[in-house]
Amino acid sequence: MKKIILFFFVLGAGLYLYNKQNPTVSPASEPSPTSEPSPTPIVTENNSETTQENINAQLVLTATKSGQTALELLEAKAEIETKDYGEAGVFVTSIDDITSDNEHYWAFYVNDEYAQQGVSKTILENGDVVKFIYEEISQAEF
Repeated sequence: MKKIILFFFVLGAGLYLYNKQNPTVSPASEPSPTSEPSPTPIVTENNSETTQENINAQLVLTATKSGQTALELLEAKAEIETKDYGEAGVFVTSIDDITSDNEHYWAFYVNDEYAQQGVSKTILENGDVVKFIYEEISQAEF
């Protein structure tokens, strides 16, 4: 239990520092009402070979109906692995074979705001834009 609490504390501190350093995020485009939007594919950028250390990846999805969870939307569009943290909900550990580790995790945003709970607990509205970004965990000073 102490490890889970520490994990969330470090995660929160890292996200605070990240958001403080990166305050602007470009706005998402509006979904077309007549067609189901396709997901933005995992985009990776690296210097040479793909390793956990040099991956810069993100997946952008748009909700097509109200009431679905972010987890349901993600499962329909990508191959994922998750870990259940009970009351906190389910957190994504891998998307399309890019797996979180001790230095990286899949950050989760809804309408450019950092999600306050796991993907299984986040209920979406039609048109919500969901981003999963593979980010480095900051080493905050305590």
